[in-house]
Amino acid sequence: MDISSDTATGTTIIMAGGLGTRMGNPEKALIMVDESPLIQGVIAFGLSVTPDLRVCCSVNTPELCAYCDRKGLKYIRSGGRGYEQDIVECLRAVHKFPVLVLPGDVFLHGTEILREAVRYAFSLDDDVISILQLGEYTGISVFRRQPTSPPGTYSSLEIPVRFCVNINKPSDLSILKTYR
Repeated sequence: MDISSDTATGTTIIMAGGLGTRMGNPEKALIMVDESPLIQGVIAFGLSVTPDLRVCCSVNTPELCAYCDRKGLKYIRSGGRGYEQDIVECLRAVHKFPVLVLPGDVFLHGTEILREAVRYAFSLDDDVISILQLGEYTGISVFRRQPTSPPGTYSSLEIPVRFCVNINKPSDLSILKTYR
């Protein structure tokens, strides 16, 4: 695969069906940042990498499902039982691999370096590649094929600069001022 192409084959899944307990709001992806829902930047990034995009919403996020309907976005309604169960449901629902998994509650500000890392991850042979930011997990992963039991091969791809802010608690929103 030519990793310099504008978009690769495959699918992007944006995980946004959780409870949002630390934030006090399960609809974290719809929090307004610069007059746009947080998920809007994640959607734009996902579509810049793959031609197919799905949002994972759940019974916990009815407003997000309605947002997807209004915007004409494809979505997968998961059971909302937890991240691990939701991601398995979503991966079973898609057929175009590799799959880029993005959190719906992340503010992306270093998109070019992340785009190059994702393209590189698409070219690797491991079953799952997690993208790290300064040694920490970001919730961004590439699944090269359907998960298997027992689990297949796994690797991490380190990006040595900050490219995202995960919004987990209200104080995380104040950090965004640094990147705008």
